[in-house]
Amino acid sequence: MTRYPMVQASHLAVFLRGADRAGVSAGSHLAAVGLGEGMAADPEQFIPELPIWALAGRLRSVTGRSDFGFLTQATADITDLGEFGRSISHAPTLLQALEELVREASAHSTSADFWLHWRPDSLLVCRRGMRVGSGSWAIEQYVLMLLINLCRRACGPQWAPIRIFLQHASPLTRHEKDWLQGAQTVPGSRATAIEVHARAPTVPMPGAGPRGQGHPQPTEVYLATIRDT
Repeated sequence: MTRYPMVQASHLAVFLRGADRAGVSAGSHLAAVGLGEGMAADPEQFIPELPIWALAGRLRSVTGRSDFGFLTQATADITDLGEFGRSISHAPTLLQALEELVREASAHSTSADFWLHWRPDSLLVCRRGMRVGSGSWAIEQYVLMLLINLCRRACGPQWAPIRIFLQHASPLTRHEKDWLQGAQTVPGSRATAIEVHARAPTVPMPGAGPRGQGHPQPTEVYLATIRDT
């Protein structure tokens, strides 16, 4: 992790849209954390990440929304994250989309730490985040819903993980739980993670063309082994 983490400005734009949804003008709060209103204009440019965390904490407080980080993803799509998000959305299957996210995350954030962890019957999509200031929980909510919404893109809007692991240690409020559609949560974990059934990653992403008839990719062989056991 670098001393001064940097992230693409597309992430800032997501929080500004969240403020709009909550009926709050973010202008004065941007200035208070050292960010300019025009910094989100170019989604591909790199800007300091820690001020975004500070902004998330301020907006969570001023809106009175304990679920502010979840709210930022209410109408968001992975393609809102510029070229990074578009490359993920074009993957043929959910598994390949998740692999693309893990592979390319460091190209859009210098503090990104994503990985996949296979279990006998499930897959964990993991991310270890910094624990910095009052914005940590709002940022964790944002990342969690980004992962869930990516899975829902393939599996449908009612899809929910088997379990959700949270670095956040406190019990969730009712409003926070409402976003998770009854999924079991495990607070105080070492990383944020969603657990999905091993069959879910084989689901095609919307708009994916027919898959090739050549030799299966290694991930396909692994999943076939799981299904046959």
